[in-house]
Amino acid sequence: MALALYDLTCEYQKEAMGVNRQNAAFGWKLTCDRKGARQSAYRIQVTDEHGTLVWDSGKAASHRQHGIEMDSQTPMKPMSEYTF
Repeated sequence: MALALYDLTCEYQKEAMGVNRQNAAFGWKLTCDRKGARQSAYRIQVTDEHGTLVWDSGKAASHRQHGIEMDSQTPMKPMSEYTF
């Protein structure tokens, strides 16, 4: 079974630039070659441009794929690049 994520978003934008929120919201779509397969959990990790982990959601048992807000004590810096 091959699962693949696509249309990853931050603040509901595919190529988010200038996100000015401490608790940015993430989302994605999922495709699978097996009929009826669904997501049962997620884990989001956000790293800065140096590869340093800024936030880890931990494994969350959930079917949610949109509007998942970052809950971090580490502020995201302006004019910085992050990946998830």
